[in-house]
Amino acid sequence: MAEPFYKTNEQYGNGIILEFYKDSYSLVRGYEMQDGTQRKRWGFPEKNKEPSAKAIPWKLELGNAKEAVEALEFFLRQLRGDVPESGDCEEEPPF
Repeated sequence: MAEPFYKTNEQYGNGIILEFYKDSYSLVRGYEMQDGTQRKRWGFPEKNKEPSAKAIPWKLELGNAKEAVEALEFFLRQLRGDVPESGDCEEEPPF
């Protein structure tokens, strides 16, 4: 089964892939090719101020299903403005 893909930019085909790997969900930076297939963006993270030798997908790890839902709900509340008017968020992130 293909991983869910949400396109964020029609012109360049950029988007977000929901990845499930080793019992953990992640949001991965991706893009859609002209033939409609989706690919992950890969990069070389820094290690000791030097690029590592091995490329990895650019992703945000969310945790297991319960943790992923909690994390995404936290950010949805932020986007919807369900935070105190002072701008200070008293709620702690779920991670």
